Formats: sequence, C-alpha cells, structure tokens
Amino acid sequence: NKPAEPYGPGFNPAAAGAVFLYHRLPAGGSLVICAHGQAGLTLWFLAPNVGAALPAAAGGAALSGVRPSVHTSLRLLWPAERWPLADWEVTAATLVYTSGRLALGLQSGHIVLLTMVQWLAAACFQAPKPDPPTHLRLSGHTRAVTALLHPASLAPDRYNPIHLVSGAEDFSVALWDCESGSLIHRFCVHGGPVASLQLPPNGCQGSRLAVSVVSVAADHSVSLLNLRERRLLLLASRHLYPVLSVRWRPLEDLLVVHTSDNSAYVWQTEVPALDRIVSGPALEELLRRSEESLSDSSRSAAPLRVTKLRSEDSGGGRGLPIVLHFNVACLIERILSNDQLARLRSRSRDSETQESSRSPYLGGRSGLSAARLSDASSSRAAVSSVDAAAAAAANATTGADEQALTLQVAQLLLSLIHSWGLDTGLDRTVGETLGLWPPRIAPCFGLVRSRAACLMCPNPPPHWETNRQLTTLHLLATTALAGALATARTASSFKAWPLDQPHRASLAAAVEDPTADNDPTAASNSASLPPPTAEQRQAWGLTLTHHTVLLADLLDPSLYQQPCLLSLAGLYHTA
Repeated sequence: NKPAEPYGPGFNPAAAGAVFLYHRLPAGGSLVICAHGQAGLTLWFLAPNVGAALPAAAGGAALSGVRPSVHTSLRLLWPAERWPLADWEVTAATLVYTSGRLALGLQSGHIVLLTMVQWLAAACFQAPKPDPPTHLRLSGHTRAVTALLHPASLAPDRYNPIHLVSGAEDFSVALWDCESGSLIHRFCVHGGPVASLQLPPNGCQGSRLAVSVVSVAADHSVSLLNLRERRLLLLASRHLYPVLSVRWRPLEDLLVVHTSDNSAYVWQTEVPALDRIVSGPALEELLRRSEESLSDSSRSAAPLRVTKLRSEDSGGGRGLPIVLHFNVACLIERILSNDQLARLRSRSRDSETQESSRSPYLGGRSGLSAARLSDASSSRAAVSSVDAAAAAAANATTGADEQALTLQVAQLLLSLIHSWGLDTGLDRTVGETLGLWPPRIAPCFGLVRSRAACLMCPNPPPHWETNRQLTTLHLLATTALAGALATARTASSFKAWPLDQPHRASLAAAVEDPTADNDPTAASNSASLPPPTAEQRQAWGLTLTHHTVLLADLLDPSLYQQPCLLSLAGLYHTA
C-alpha cells in the first residue's frame, strides 16, 4: 500500500480517460476504484453517509475534493534503480532476432543496438563477466523514438533481415540498415507522433503489400509504406477518432481501420481511396472476416520477443521495464530441429568420407581435367568456386548463429524459472555443469491470454506461490526444455558457447583467399557443439526429478500452488 500523497504529477480524477468502478461494501460504505491514463490506480474508501450521497454518474468531478485512501502507479512501483539502462531513458524496444541484438529507442532520438544475451547476463544475472557488449548507435531522429519494428522477425520470408523500422515524435518513419547503422530512407507523411508500426498479414504475400509496413500516428492517420520501392502507397487521414486496430481483406485489396467511435473505414490499397465507412451491426461481421496486422504483440514464430511497457501520459514508456516474451513451443521445436539437422550433417560427412576413401585418385583426375581448360574458363571456374565456398560458409555460419541463439534463449528462460534456493547442491550442479545463472534481481512473471497480458508488480512472492496457472506453465516449460536438451545429441550444456566469443564467422577470408580451406563440412564441424557428457545428462535428470517429484515436498504446502489440471487439459487439447 502506497501513501495517499503525493498523488503523482498532474493527477486529476476528473481527467479524460479515467474509468471508475463503484462497489458497495457488505459492512457499509463504498469502495471507488479509478484507473487513469497515467498507468495508475486510485482507491477511495468512503463512509456510508458519503457513499450514499455520491452520485455514480458524477464520475471524478464529485471526487476532486476527496482525499484518496490509496494511490499508486507503475512509476511508483518500478523505481528507476531497479533495472539497468534506466539512465538511458528508453522509450521503445524490439528484438532483432536474426542477429540476436536488442534495439532500444531513446528519448534523445537515438537508437542503440547491443548484444542481448551479453547485456542481460552482465546486468540481470550472476553470470561470469564477459567482455562489454558491442554497441551500434543509429542517429537520425530529432525527438524521442516511440516505435521500433524488425519486420524479418515477424515475417522472415518477406522482408530483408538487415532492415529495421522506427517511428518517433518528430512525425517521421525511418528505415535503417541494422548491420552498418546507416539510414536508408526517411518517410515524412504524418502530422503527429508515430504511435505504432505493423505489418500486413501473410495473406498479402505475392503483392507489393508483402514488403510494406503500416504506420499509425497520433493524428489518427494510417500510412502504408513500401520498403522495397521506398515510397508511400496509401495515406488514410480522414479518421476523426483514435485508431484501435488495422485489419486487412487481402483478396479484395482492402485495408480496414477500426476507430474508437465504433466505426470502420475501408480503404482501397491498389487505387488509394476511401471505399466506405461501416458502423452498426455490419461492423462486427466486417471485423470478423478481416485479418489482423502483424506487430510485436502478435504471436510470432521466434522463440523470444521484446516489448516495452508504455503508459498513455506524456512520459510514454520512460522509467518502465522491458518485458521478455518466451514462446516455449517454438523454442523446443528449434532445439529439436537443430539437433536433427546436426545428425543429418554428421551422416552426410560420414558418407562423403567413405566415398573419398573408395576413390583415392578422384582428386587427381579432377585437377588434370581442370588444367586443360582455357584461361577464360579457368577464371570463370575460380570465381564460381569462390562464390560456392562463400555461400557454403554463409549457410554454415547461419546455422551456427541459429543454434547458438536458440541455446542462449533457452539458457535465459531456464535461468529465470529454475527453483533457486531450495536445493543448494542442485543449484551448484546446474550452474557449474549446465551453465545456468541465478538472477541478480527478482524477476516479475506474467501470463499472456489471447490479446492481453498481465504482469506482476515488483517484489512478488516466489513464482511457485503465486497462482496455479503460473506454476503449471513454469513446470511444463522446465520439464519440456530439460527433456529436450537431455535427449539431444549435440546441444546439452549452455557452457559450450562462451559469452565473450562471437559466434558469427567472417566470410571475407573465404572470398579474398580462394586457396584457403573452404570446405563447408569443416565449417559445420567447427560450429557444432560437442557431444554431451554423462555428467551433463545426469544434471538434466536431477533437474527433471527436482521439479516433477521433489518440488512440492521442499515448499510449504500452505503456500505452494499446485498445478492446474484444467490448464493441463487445455494445453493437451490445443497440442
């Protein structure tokens, strides 16, 4: 409980956007709860005579002179010293998953790209101190960055993985090269700060909309920007009320903008024009038959995504934490697919070794025939061999990066949800043998349901004592990941990838030196993980036994929240 004063900067219970809930208490009196746009809650406990005289329709105007009993907000609950980078005034965040880097938009208008796992390990976990993570600074906006989007993380088949899109309070949308940090193009089409960035759904694939991005601004306008052609396709700017969502009718080339006055503006995308305005009973049917846009709040195919908490006041998201969203099913699928790919490569290498041993003179005959070619043919063959070597090395490097990043995401998740402190021997084993890190600060967990998410406030109780749904999900995630890593032949310990060593190999040597050893199988061998040891398999077995058998006995029965059978049945039915 926070003290009633101070109420917070600019608090006014009669301000627009405040929502009130009135409740009669059984013992007499009334409880009034106000949720306002400053990401806060205010409570009034009113005496029977005051509550009876208070008209419910008066709203906050009747409470302006009444001192609240409790007032709290996200800014009071999340002190700045609780999480790192508070001094940077981060206003937006997203994850560039293809390179494993975290993009942070700042109040100054700059964008900082840093290595996500290295930064989290040094700032939030008791991990061995690696080298400082490399930073890449992008400069181009003149005011605070309000939205960030990496299109290839949501639709890898449609967008260039080096493209990063940002929107800011300077009314502009910028397209960046996140590898070099250069500004590719700037779109200046809005008359207000950019509120969000979205992508057309996968149903638009095959058209020019497939490589476009949607920008929603505070002036109620919606723009459709083509990233390949660097031009504006559509500017929908006739909306009188704030935009709630953007939907699509791909087969009809229509864009549907749903506004807060319970209306929908239907725009043509091929011939930029307003088609019609729908309201009333036809609105629900139109929205039901339309596809939603892809955004950072969508269920993406990546095992991890990053969002930034924001409030509706002028402060935006400054001072509020960054939230990590883990997709456990996708993470396990990546681990198993990488392990299966490694097994296939091993079998291919074995078969190639056998074939080469059967034909010892094959290489000599190939060299003799190559020597008889003309000079032009020799040069073309040399160029093609270099290109093939570079492509093979690029594929091997991409596979190594994918495998390393998948293991690092699993390492983060298991380090967060492991039951630290209950068994010191197990804690030492998983730290020394498996490479898990105990958190430096207590994490705040949450649940995601449909399109909404709930996040606990700071200083929560242990996550095994919070609620049954959280216990169920954490136990399932721990046992599923531990089981997948224990049975994998190539990925069993997180200590195989040191944090201070880069995983991305350079292709410059392969291109500049054609005589170098560019064997793709050698690259695969250097990038593959060592086989698991008996000690590592035993550590995973102890982890499974601890969470499936011993956990309930180690916790207080009156506090431990048992797994929910209904949640288990729902997850089994969905699977």
